[in-house]
Amino acid sequence: MRIRRTVGVFLLVTAAVLFAWFAWDAGQYSLQAEREALARRGAELEVQLAEETQKGTELLAELEALRRSHEALEGRLARETPRGLEADLFALVRERLGEGVSPERVAAVLGSLGGAECVEGETFVRRIVVRTQHSRGGQEAAVFADGAISVTMTALDESGILPVRFDSGLPLRLVATLSNSEPVVRETVLPISFVVEHGLYEYRFLAIEVADELGRAEVRAQRCLLGALR
Repeated sequence: MRIRRTVGVFLLVTAAVLFAWFAWDAGQYSLQAEREALARRGAELEVQLAEETQKGTELLAELEALRRSHEALEGRLARETPRGLEADLFALVRERLGEGVSPERVAAVLGSLGGAECVEGETFVRRIVVRTQHSRGGQEAAVFADGAISVTMTALDESGILPVRFDSGLPLRLVATLSNSEPVVRETVLPISFVVEHGLYEYRFLAIEVADELGRAEVRAQRCLLGALR
């Protein structure tokens, strides 16, 4: 009876030890699995952190480039924004355009201004017939500087050939022939402006339309003594 009791106690203790060992082993396996999962997650986070750090570095570089571009544009805007009298001139041009003055006319007026002021000068005006298929009679050349400068104008249609009649809305070919110099050629709509130097003078030309039945244009030349320019 005593032996059975001893064997029973032994078996009970052995079972308890085995249960405790299996429980410990299961716990160790669970802990090991959890540790490996944490290690994998840690590695993933390190990779993500490295990627985000790289993205952050790239974004900071892009932000710096944008800042420098913004500063450059601000500096350019400050340099190119008209101020004072120049701003008043731009405002006047906008006002005239808003009143219906054509951009071509504004450009012609500005283009007729030389790089210096003409202190003492004379203005000569000639009217000539714009050459077309049916142009007959009338002066076909405007002569200036005692014949040294001759200006002719020929109408052009959309195909670049002589039209039947002069239409101020279509371009024309202006040729200013100079003695001992290359001719000045302009192919555009009126008004047309150009500058010619001849001898001691600078001639500032402006060709405009004349509303008459002869299909004429007016050529104005302001003669300025080169030494009197300022």
